[in-house]
Amino acid sequence: MKYSLAKYSFTISSNDEAIKRIFGESLTIGGQGSTTDDITVSQANAPMAIKSYATGGYVFEQTFDRHGTASISISQVSDAVNKLKQLLNLYYTKDFEPLTIVVTDNEGNQVASCKDCHLNSVPNQKFAENVGQQDWSFDVGVVTFY
Repeated sequence: MKYSLAKYSFTISSNDEAIKRIFGESLTIGGQGSTTDDITVSQANAPMAIKSYATGGYVFEQTFDRHGTASISISQVSDAVNKLKQLLNLYYTKDFEPLTIVVTDNEGNQVASCKDCHLNSVPNQKFAENVGQQDWSFDVGVVTFY
């Protein structure tokens, strides 16, 4: 699902003290008046799949696997980019507790939550006349939509 940052916020938090030194209690990106790009949250697998056989028979298979990805596209000059780079540097220095990501609308209603998250890609760092967008992506252990 895609959400505009003008109407939704992407909040990253952790119980790890090293991360709290970077973010404080949490890092919130987007929200009312924000004109940066978008938020995408997705589950990797469908909850139900059908398996068919040559005999014409079929069965439905249910999975409880709710892993997926969460990503945010933001302006390269955003203050959040500096904090995300600091988070990235932590990955090279120590193990730490997974992150929690919550997507809320401007009224404070949760639309998605992501538990047990870790950075999965580092966006290209663009150095040019025009400011670039960066897509920060996280692997998610459990995605829940509300």
